[in-house]
Amino acid sequence: MAAKERQCALFIDESGETIGRYNEEMFWLATRARHFGHDSHFICQRAQQLNLTVRSQCTSLACFRVSNKDAELLADDWARPELREAANLGPGDFIHVSRFGPASRMNAFGDRKLRRVA
Repeated sequence: MAAKERQCALFIDESGETIGRYNEEMFWLATRARHFGHDSHFICQRAQQLNLTVRSQCTSLACFRVSNKDAELLADDWARPELREAANLGPGDFIHVSRFGPASRMNAFGDRKLRRVA
């Protein structure tokens, strides 16, 4: 359905499971959906669940607390050492990074001030 539309925000919850099960049909959400004007948002519990092809196509990341292993994986994938701090985040805290912009530590509940981590 999304291939027939233009300029949509696409949210793929449990994306590691969905895309992992239907790789051929779903990879285009990461590799070609932008050509239709779409913004694809991949939501998953663990970085390892999401295929490397999909992870490498993302332009920004909001990373809540993850395991040390996932924090290392994301720090390596994004070439952003500050993502290692994701293993020590508190409730509602997350690190937002873009491929070419600054990293910021934020809180989803809005009760803490935004501060740059790098």
